[in-house]
Amino acid sequence: MISENGESHISRPDRILRSDEGYIIVDFKTGEQKAKMKPRCKVIKTFLKDLVKGS
Repeated sequence: MISENGESHISRPDRILRSDEGYIIVDFKTGEQKAKMKPRCKVIKTFLKDLVKGS
């Protein structure tokens, strides 16, 4: 569950891969690319940065 701007929602990417250079977020989608997907990936990226920073 990710909380942002006072709102909580569940975000579950298909894979999070760790490499020597950082992390890769994989979130498969079918059909046409939708504008709402980029903000979702940005939220996941920010959450992952905060999670790693806190450990």
